[in-house]
Amino acid sequence: MLRPREAIALHLRRQGRRRGDEIRFDSRGPGPVIALIDGLPDLETEELADARVTVRSWVRDPAPDAHATFGASVMVGRIQGLCPGARLLVEVVASGDHPVRPAGIAAAIRWAAQDGARIIAIPLGDHRSHEEVGAAIDGAIRLGATIVAAAGNASPHPILFPARWPGVIAAGACDERGVLLEDCCRSPRLDLVLPAHRVVAATGRGREAVRSGTSVATALAGGMLANDSLRTRNDEQPHSLVEEQTHV
Repeated sequence: MLRPREAIALHLRRQGRRRGDEIRFDSRGPGPVIALIDGLPDLETEELADARVTVRSWVRDPAPDAHATFGASVMVGRIQGLCPGARLLVEVVASGDHPVRPAGIAAAIRWAAQDGARIIAIPLGDHRSHEEVGAAIDGAIRLGATIVAAAGNASPHPILFPARWPGVIAAGACDERGVLLEDCCRSPRLDLVLPAHRVVAATGRGREAVRSGTSVATALAGGMLANDSLRTRNDEQPHSLVEEQTHV
């Protein structure tokens, strides 16, 4: 099992980017504005108690969601989060049995970008493409946002939408050896592959879970991108994030 910071340290060591003991995850002052498009995190969990989180919901009466709590904790959690100084915009588009509406995702992407999010993480996906979501992504990229999305856990099917949309970083999941997880979608290509096998993070107040897959990889990528943005602003050497080739 890996904690989020351990997973990123492993990834960077494997890529030869930095020695693991040189990687810093402290906040070092106000961090960047980033966004998570998912369900509603449990903001009473210990990892998120002091986090700078703004919530906007596109569904009625959402309930706290373990999937979103896990992702938010990975990105900005105060103990194990990858960029605890970041301001996190949570765009709630999923809740319980309510269907996830493309119109809600598109509106969430537009709002996040207009509110200054430099990094937008989307740990969701669909086999079908949705033009209104794609148009929102294009607009966010024009505003300077970097968007990362889950490739999907449905191999041998192609990478899901919106990860396959032009300009989006498609995040895949590998194990600690760097081998792609068997169910990770990989065609036509992955842009970033992270150790997202048996990662431990908070899922609610007093609760943790061990999770694997491309949603985990997306949260790891979002947090790492945020940390990289802060490092660049502080004139430290940035991480190299997008990979040249897919792991096999």
